Amino acid sequence: MNFDEAHRLGAELELVARSNLHPLFEHMAGAVNPLRNSIEGGIHTLWLELAPSETSLDEAVSRYAAIFDTLPPELRAVWNSCTDRCVNVGLQAGFSPHAFPLLASSGAIAELARLRLRLQITLYSPEPKPPMADHSARATAA
Repeated sequence: MNFDEAHRLGAELELVARSNLHPLFEHMAGAVNPLRNSIEGGIHTLWLELAPSETSLDEAVSRYAAIFDTLPPELRAVWNSCTDRCVNVGLQAGFSPHAFPLLASSGAIAELARLRLRLQITLYSPEPKPPMADHSARATAA
């Protein structure tokens, strides 16, 4: 992976519930790809990404809203039963530019609120930290 330039990775939809989320996933099939669909300790977790991937946070929110707006009442009940609903935007840090803005219009923020989605931003470091150099060996060799 190139770490020279910072860039946005994508906007995942993350849902957590005590009830089965598979009917939501089935309804969204074709519009999303699953990243995680698991049950641990009675907690259902469904993480999705848009297919094809979006080009901006505004586009992601708009497309997730369009999916939500097509939910029949029984699936809205599943949505409403979620204990957590989140759009998680991944950002890959890089060595440039000095500042990397993540833009969200007021319309996208209003849609997040309407859908009762929280927004999370996850920043990934540019690369693993290099191991510490052994300075004592160089000092004794000199």
